[in-house]
Amino acid sequence: MFDPPITGLTAGTLYYVRAYATNDAGTSYSDEYTFTTLLPPTAQAPSKGSGTEADPYQIEDIKNLYWLSQNSGEWNKHFIQMDDIRAYGTDVWTAGQALRPLVTIQQSLPVLMTVMALEFTI
Repeated sequence: MFDPPITGLTAGTLYYVRAYATNDAGTSYSDEYTFTTLLPPTAQAPSKGSGTEADPYQIEDIKNLYWLSQNSGEWNKHFIQMDDIRAYGTDVWTAGQALRPLVTIQQSLPVLMTVMALEFTI
């Protein structure tokens, strides 16, 4: 792991990295590593729920969460998160702002958004 973390990456890009350390004896380099940053998934509306209090949208995966992040007109609806959602690396999709847990989104919105997160994490 790099410290500080590598930031400012572009989605869908191949990167080459290697660490180095410098001291009185000189500079030493690690092996070279490559990785490709993730592309955003296709945004997919939840297939279950209607967004009402009695029948909340069921957010089941990263595609549903990405759809929610891209559709602010839906933020005044009701949601329930149905499973843990792995959102590591999503900061490259949104100019450095990773997708946030639904409860955090709720707290930062000017409109009411009701969320039941159960015991799942993002």
